[in-house]
Amino acid sequence: LSIEQVAARARVNKTTVYRHWPTKADLVRSALSSVAAAHDAGPSSGSLRRDLVMMARLMVDFASSFEGQSLLRLRLLDNPEPELAAIAATLQAANAEKRAGIIREAIARGEVRRDTDPALLLDMLSGALHLLLFIKKRPVDDRLIGRIVDVLLRGALLERVDAGARRPGRGA
Repeated sequence: LSIEQVAARARVNKTTVYRHWPTKADLVRSALSSVAAAHDAGPSSGSLRRDLVMMARLMVDFASSFEGQSLLRLRLLDNPEPELAAIAATLQAANAEKRAGIIREAIARGEVRRDTDPALLLDMLSGALHLLLFIKKRPVDDRLIGRIVDVLLRGALLERVDAGARRPGRGA
């Protein structure tokens, strides 16, 4: 990524780019902030299942977009530009915190157990989606998203299982 490349692609002089974004970091921060705003989860709908399905759909749409794939590369590669990777990480953390807040609202409403870890629930959702999209190269549709969310919510609703405890219905 260079200012010269950005200017050439935008078909403007590089001084025009510098006038709006004095540094490459400013340009990247602005671009990534714009992309993040377009994939914002928004406020809670009042239903955790509906919110998680919507978040998952946004994750899939973002991961399938040019911008999302570019950001993913920026986060995954041993980046020669640590400042740009740090910007991406900061935006990702802010997005994750906003989504975790929606889950905390659901916990407060009593939709899931109080000891539900919002960050872990989000990691499991995004992990399942990334596995399907990037490792298994499978299409992810709304039906599959619903099934993933339902499995995650069942886990968040069940009582905690201690390692040595016997469970009803299981042999001696």
